[in-house]
Amino acid sequence: MKRIIIYVLFAVCAGTLFADNFVLPDKKMPQHPRLLLLQEDERSLVQFIQGDSIWSLFQERTLQACERLLPIAPLEKIKIGRRMLNTSREALYRIFMLSYAYRTTGELKFAERAEKEMLYMAGYDNWNPEHFLDVAEMTMALSIGYDWLYEVLSPKNRAKIRKAILDKGLKPSMDKRYNGFLDKTNNWSQVCNTAMAYGAIALMETDEKLCRKIMERSIEEIRKPMSSYGPDGAYPEGYGYWHYGTTYNVMLLAALETLYGNDFGLSAIPGFIKGGEYILHMVGPSCLPFNFGDSGSRMRLNTSLFWFARKTKNPALLRNECKLLLEIPNYDYEQYRRMLPSIFVLGKDINLANLPKPKVDMFAAKNEAPVCLMRSSWKEDAIYVGIKGGKASANTHTHLDAGSFVMDAQGVRWAVDLGPQEYNSLESKGIALWDNRANGQRWKVFRYNNFAHNVFSINDEMFNTEGRGELISCSDTPERKEAIFDLTALYNKIDKAERHVVLNGELEVVIEDRIKNGSQSSQLTWRMLTPANVEQVAGGFILRKEDKTLFVELPKDVLPFAVPATPDTDYDEPNPNITIIGYKVNLMPNVNQSLVVRLKPEQVTDKSFIKTIADKVANWQIVHQPEVVHPDLDWTNANSRSSIEMKDKSSRPKIISKVKNINEYDVIYLGFPIWWYQAPTIINTFLEMYDFNGQTIIPFATSGGSGMGKTNQYLLPSCKKAKLLDGKRLSSNPSEEELKHL
Repeated sequence: MKRIIIYVLFAVCAGTLFADNFVLPDKKMPQHPRLLLLQEDERSLVQFIQGDSIWSLFQERTLQACERLLPIAPLEKIKIGRRMLNTSREALYRIFMLSYAYRTTGELKFAERAEKEMLYMAGYDNWNPEHFLDVAEMTMALSIGYDWLYEVLSPKNRAKIRKAILDKGLKPSMDKRYNGFLDKTNNWSQVCNTAMAYGAIALMETDEKLCRKIMERSIEEIRKPMSSYGPDGAYPEGYGYWHYGTTYNVMLLAALETLYGNDFGLSAIPGFIKGGEYILHMVGPSCLPFNFGDSGSRMRLNTSLFWFARKTKNPALLRNECKLLLEIPNYDYEQYRRMLPSIFVLGKDINLANLPKPKVDMFAAKNEAPVCLMRSSWKEDAIYVGIKGGKASANTHTHLDAGSFVMDAQGVRWAVDLGPQEYNSLESKGIALWDNRANGQRWKVFRYNNFAHNVFSINDEMFNTEGRGELISCSDTPERKEAIFDLTALYNKIDKAERHVVLNGELEVVIEDRIKNGSQSSQLTWRMLTPANVEQVAGGFILRKEDKTLFVELPKDVLPFAVPATPDTDYDEPNPNITIIGYKVNLMPNVNQSLVVRLKPEQVTDKSFIKTIADKVANWQIVHQPEVVHPDLDWTNANSRSSIEMKDKSSRPKIISKVKNINEYDVIYLGFPIWWYQAPTIINTFLEMYDFNGQTIIPFATSGGSGMGKTNQYLLPSCKKAKLLDGKRLSSNPSEEELKHL
């Protein structure tokens, strides 16, 4: 019997997404307005806002901001260095806000003020096409104003504004001298293609041939940066540029959905839709973002999340945005909130009154810039840690920060990223800021190299700019979350480098660096930048900020340091109130070593049981004579007072005073720190001051990690007549039950 196998190959295509040359469907353009909002939808939008108390509040504050714009003079064209971007962005803010106010209130005063602004900007000689972002934002501004105010613009003024959009916006985008954004896979492509599409939609009936071509180009070209979100949703340029690029990207998708009923498959590009979850988790309980790379430290209003929330039917994505708009006092509705009006259109019908809690506490992505974002819960005082990998040469907004982390606890950001320096401040001093090659000048800037990030260096050498930090695994349980990054490629003289970051529930963050050294001795320098007040103590540092405390426990036998984050060049910005803490340690050749740092926040616990004990026994402190100062306790210094005392087992440091009537107590709870796996010798001094005949002594220790060791062996000769029970080390957050079993 003859048999034949027929294999049928199907070509699967989502809409027109994968077409070689996108062709815009023929469609009669609706009357103005048609950008984001159609005239027939206006009434239902206003009714929705009026019927919801939270949305009404947003509307009220937005209109108040618009009222403040009315008496302000139109913007002058101001160019700073090679940019007039601040002017363009303020123009978009003013025109979008005023146009929105007119569409939702019908009050001509808002339209007239916006018209005045647009005519003034239409009169600029150009919109600075050499830096095309400036053109893009200005085109976006005038296109929205032209479309939303079309009915009230006089024919003469309408023609002036149309000509400005055409001659200063759309036509320069066809000029090869200026349209380098077409080849980019970053935020430039998202911003510029969206803005040109908005100009094209606004002018479609008068300049159809050019406008169709521009729209088709925008839809085709924006696929390039959208692919960078895949596979897991993380954006390679970080939080700040996610805000910039994605905001514009979503504005294009929403405009297409409004006009055509679909976005031609763009939102189906793998990874893009996951971007909402990514940016939600990028903000810690402190309301500060994980601002790696060229990202500022301020939380942004991500208007695009209202689109993501509707698209994914997940209003929990708006948790941070609503906190920003509702809870943070005096939130600035004016400054660079140029897309604010879009939330009303993108977020229509979303109930903001009872936002659900996000379903997961951890987000991980193995993208171009891999991240792991972990938190103990969604409470405001939760512990949060974010860590990243990636490659410094991946794009122009990266830093030498693979392996770096930020950390929150009790609403405080303890470990920080400095973020970028203002671009023009460096460019004006001749710094080639965008040269990210191996020996590029970019890496001479303090905030950009690895010496100003929460990483470790070897022999104080700069990272390999082509080396990539990889997220190799992560795990998530209610009690423990962990991420492991392979950082080997960043270093030249070690054979293996892994950073394990562990979040132990509500207790601590553990940063463990596992190193296999190369064939030569090396010195490792570990760094963490903090805005807290720093006190060096035995075993590490105590950080204090906003009446909160964090203990940084260092590995044993290392040399701690704490220095101001002060650059020594004339082009670097200062970093006031930032301290670099860390340690140095020598690595022997060919040796595997694990170096563990524990970040332990002060725990708020019920002290009632401790108080009950204190009411029944002596509550008394052992105080040294003479007074102990911090250098005395520097256990890393062999000549410090504590080191000398602990080397001499016969040492008996003096005590200032005695406990009165100590023989009246049947049980004595004796607490102390652990030094070199035993009690400090001053405890022997204390015990030898009394008889303790028949009394019970229960020792307990406070220690970051060391056990009781040989404590009782060394204490017993000093209290021979007492019953000395086995000692116990208390955890950093002892329960009442644990205390009861001392």
